[in-house]
Amino acid sequence: MQISRAGSWTPMLALALAALALPPGEAAAQVVGDVGAATPLSLGTPPGEKTRNMVIGARVIANELIQTGGEGTLNILFLDRTTLSIGRNSRLVIDKYVYDPATGRGVMTATMAQGVMRFIGGQISHTTGVKVLTPVATIGVRGGMMTVSVGPDGVSVMSHYGHIDVANDAGHQLMLRSGFTVHVRGRHDHIAMPGQTSLQALDANYAALSGGQGSGGGGLGDAAAHFGVADPPLPNDPDSMPGPDTIGMVNLGQAFVGNRSQQQQYNGARIPRPRD
Repeated sequence: MQISRAGSWTPMLALALAALALPPGEAAAQVVGDVGAATPLSLGTPPGEKTRNMVIGARVIANELIQTGGEGTLNILFLDRTTLSIGRNSRLVIDKYVYDPATGRGVMTATMAQGVMRFIGGQISHTTGVKVLTPVATIGVRGGMMTVSVGPDGVSVMSHYGHIDVANDAGHQLMLRSGFTVHVRGRHDHIAMPGQTSLQALDANYAALSGGQGSGGGGLGDAAAHFGVADPPLPNDPDSMPGPDTIGMVNLGQAFVGNRSQQQQYNGARIPRPRD
């Protein structure tokens, strides 16, 4: 084959070198983002692969099951700059992710079975929108920031800004005001009007997203089992756990990468107190 222009093979070579740089299982998989921060007991299971510990810089694969334990938190930065902060005792799957950096458009869908997740929208959210599926409701978000909490009593969606549409089989509620929350109890239950977010709920979700020792009760499989989507318990294989050096780096990355953006959102979402 004759090459018509010098350098026309460069994109092909770059793709080949990128594939060689990936571990064998990831070379044939679709990489959608990277782990920016993590604490112990943050695990990922790519399709057809073994469960692995998620550490700073690990590549996140499409259709990967993400799980965190009682002390696990995770921050994922996607190719379009979307950010997911995943709290303790959470389970979700990145169902679909397609992104064209030339146009800033794409498709992103995630399924959240339980736990707490903070979503900060990137390019896809600002163009075509993002969809989050839960056991009792479907959440569409455009150009926004939200916190989603999934538990045995249903789903709560906190709006921090943007257009957020919460829908189930009984109807939907469109959230356009920051500092408000919608709660959905069941797939067929009426969705009430958004109510002002309480400081207690905001503090509880922030604590779940910040990592550290869990408060007891509500193990990793409780909510998932309630909704009939539970899997076997998390593996506890000492040979696969990170060593002390890795744990130290993970905690350092969590403090450096996660805390600033999380604290900014936490402060920005607080309800202003009345002036005296």
